[in-house]
Amino acid sequence: MLRRSAAPMRWIGLALKVSDLAEADAWFAARGFKRHYDPGMETHYFLVPRGQALGVRLEIVRQDMPNDPRRAPHWRPAADHPLGIEGLQAVGVSTPSETEARALFAERLEWPELGTRELPEGCCTAFAMGDTALEAIAGSPGSAIAEHAAQVKGICHLVFKVRDAAAAAAWLESRGLPLIGEVSTRFAIDPGAAHGRLIWLTQETPPGYPAVGSQVGTISPRKVIDRAAFSSARRSAAIPIGDAEVA
Repeated sequence: MLRRSAAPMRWIGLALKVSDLAEADAWFAARGFKRHYDPGMETHYFLVPRGQALGVRLEIVRQDMPNDPRRAPHWRPAADHPLGIEGLQAVGVSTPSETEARALFAERLEWPELGTRELPEGCCTAFAMGDTALEAIAGSPGSAIAEHAAQVKGICHLVFKVRDAAAAAAWLESRGLPLIGEVSTRFAIDPGAAHGRLIWLTQETPPGYPAVGSQVGTISPRKVIDRAAFSSARRSAAIPIGDAEVA
């Protein structure tokens, strides 16, 4: 299954947990999305192929991920690890334009927009996605992000929140890893030293973003809102979404 979507410089997609698979299927169908079911797994998940979502394959799942340690009542982020990761803050997706990103994420998927800001790689428009944020990045013609949107498509980066950015950067450098970006805002291991993956670390939380912590969130008026950050967002007729997992 995974080989169908695998390619160099590409994450496979996102797994989004829902409370009712049949309801989710009807929700996607009503909005014109084609769904794919793998034989024998019809009661467990369905897929929205990547060609319908800016290169991001969506896996809509009913069950928890096997062996996910966050489901244990006693689980907490590792307090003693030098990186001090507190949780996944955002998933970045390349897009040809802000207009296309809003048409998909805000209009068709009905994910509330959190705001727009300029990043070194391009214009970032963020949307609430369950218990994290999705960052749609549009770059200028000829830029690396514009090339990604045209040639690779899909997820282009991850962003993790850390307790102490300076301490995390110092620990990575002590292990001989080259860094890019700014420690004061967000930085990453150079993708050339990280199997081509861009994984940002930051101590900051952008305005409007949900607090990290690997808690289940939802943007549906039919469910309890776990994240206070979503309480004022537009939630009408939205699909219930819990955890977001990156593959």
